[in-house]
Amino acid sequence: MKILILSCNTGEGHNSAGKAIKYYFDRAGDECDMTDALAFVSPKLSKLVCGGHVFIYRRVPAMFDLVYNGAEVFAKKETSKHDTVIFKLLALGAKKLYNYIIEGKYERIVCFHPFAAQMLTKVYRDHPELSIPTYLIATDYTCSPGAGESKLDVYITPHRGVEYEFTKRGVKKEKIVPIGIPINPLFSSLPTREDARRELGLSSSDQVIILMFGSMGCGPIEKMAEKMAASIDGDRVLYIMCGRNEKLCKELKHLEEENDRVHVLGFSTQMPLYMSAADLFVTKPGGLSSTEAASARLPMLLIDAVAGCETYNYNFFVDNGFAFSAETVDEVVKSAHELVADKEALAAVRAKLSQNFATDTAYRIYEYVKEGRLAD
Repeated sequence: MKILILSCNTGEGHNSAGKAIKYYFDRAGDECDMTDALAFVSPKLSKLVCGGHVFIYRRVPAMFDLVYNGAEVFAKKETSKHDTVIFKLLALGAKKLYNYIIEGKYERIVCFHPFAAQMLTKVYRDHPELSIPTYLIATDYTCSPGAGESKLDVYITPHRGVEYEFTKRGVKKEKIVPIGIPINPLFSSLPTREDARRELGLSSSDQVIILMFGSMGCGPIEKMAEKMAASIDGDRVLYIMCGRNEKLCKELKHLEEENDRVHVLGFSTQMPLYMSAADLFVTKPGGLSSTEAASARLPMLLIDAVAGCETYNYNFFVDNGFAFSAETVDEVVKSAHELVADKEALAAVRAKLSQNFATDTAYRIYEYVKEGRLAD
């Protein structure tokens, strides 16, 4: 079977989710290609949009929120008679995408971004003879702007609790399949807490906190890291994960020298190991990172640092009792110390996460896309 995954380089989340299901197709011997949807419009446009996204997301989060909210308002005004400006722009890549699909002889097409889904919608509008099954896999706990404007066969959503977000945007209920967000396959076979701590050189009595603000290391992480590190003593251990923000990692390295209970790390492929060992995850509510923590049964303390689609993630996890929350840096530091010592509160959240989040979402989505149904 030949599968095409259409992603977008606006952050690591979409690509990470795509790689998670690609792993299973590759393992099964299927041909699975993953490519950047925006490049079909223009490689320069893709670089501009993705580079601009990273800059705004990391440096000017308030602007990201403004742009996202504007896109939501625009999407609500969309009618069946008029395509949005974004749709028309993406439609410019439809011909190239169609040729790519035909030449590649693909049998399934999976989208990980509304941009890709809209472009694919234009392809099918222009070529109704195509009968290749199409899928959009949502990577946030909402129906992002543009997703409702697409017309694909199946919409795989993060949780049954967000179905309304999709139906109110025009997605038919029968097209919605709430499997979850595909995450790194390593989360389906996590080490025990004891084994993870042994590998990291931690003791069973350590109270372990992870501070991470996405793969781009955005939000108030620098200020929060400074204050959190200054408060770490006794049997508490702090891991500060800076992601791909190498500049931030270098700037915070001095915290390790000042406190040997503090560890500053860059991008890591071992997040399942760290999450298995930790007691609390202090983070912004990214779709992928929140789902990874939930799958690892790791309680979260969330701060809505970037807003936009992440406000929906924040509300979903906090309102359902899947995570704790704080609003300011000082509140985060205070709450983190209180929570990491409250074994009953942490155990209650772990139990809720265990009941509501599967650890094998990537494999289940792979099976669904390949077989056209959920496994028994």
